[in-house]
Amino acid sequence: MLTISNALWAVFSALWRPVANWPNVGLFLFSVVTAALALLVWKYTSNQKAITRAKDRIKANFFAMVLFMDSLGVLLGSIAKTFGWIFIYLGRQIIPLTIMMVPILPMLVQIDSLYSFSPLVADPTGKDPAATAQVVAVFDPAINLSQTPVTLTADGGVSVLNKGVRISLPQYPPSRWEEAPLIGGWLTNRRLHKHPAPPEARWNIRGTAPGKFNLTLQAGDATAVKQVVVTLPTERETLVQLARKRHDGSFGEALGFPGEPKLTGAVRSIEIVYPHRAHWWWWIAIYLIETLVIALALKGPFKVDF
Repeated sequence: MLTISNALWAVFSALWRPVANWPNVGLFLFSVVTAALALLVWKYTSNQKAITRAKDRIKANFFAMVLFMDSLGVLLGSIAKTFGWIFIYLGRQIIPLTIMMVPILPMLVQIDSLYSFSPLVADPTGKDPAATAQVVAVFDPAINLSQTPVTLTADGGVSVLNKGVRISLPQYPPSRWEEAPLIGGWLTNRRLHKHPAPPEARWNIRGTAPGKFNLTLQAGDATAVKQVVVTLPTERETLVQLARKRHDGSFGEALGFPGEPKLTGAVRSIEIVYPHRAHWWWWIAIYLIETLVIALALKGPFKVDF
């Protein structure tokens, strides 16, 4: 999964660069691509005739309710038929909606990497809050973090502000049942099995010069490298594709955090908590509205009904 996500990352990296300085234009173009892709999926995975028939029956029964309001029997029958056809119509949408999510979800992740967060701002004085970020490293539960030397170092454009705070939680919340032997082994008692929580270490970093730099994490014999991006204060609104987390390549992490090779060994993940963009927390609403409007405008040329 990480290979596919990283391939999509490379494609998006090439697509957004021409519009990096025009976020509104970029979001509109992403909406056009999403709408066209959704219409193609809808066209070839849905029963178009059944959808059109269900919509026609809903309209017909709605008009019957308006025309025969004085006839209680006809009115109640039309209401019941309307709800029945609505459920049939919604049922016809399940398969195309499910299939559509396969390409749309990775696309949302890629757009999120551009619009939800901004890189660190270069500010050696530390007066700008956007110049600092937290680094969170998660380790294998087998590591005894209290007895393992852990250090974080950075290239010249980034400063590590503290030695790191180590966090070791005793247990995860209950996660699954296990069978425990009882009374000589011939009777079992179901009890909750709890896994050890992975230990963490956290640091604060500050950007001091623009560019792409490496953070190097050393935990005993294990070494992991994470890229961090720093920009000029005057360019903080420019779109920059941010790989916020490097991880071990599990399915959920690979889907949600592409952009870098997977980690192996004792370090499970390294995440940089970049600052949120001040004016782009609502990008998802604009993106969805634009996509819906464009899809409605293009459904005629694509010959799709939904």
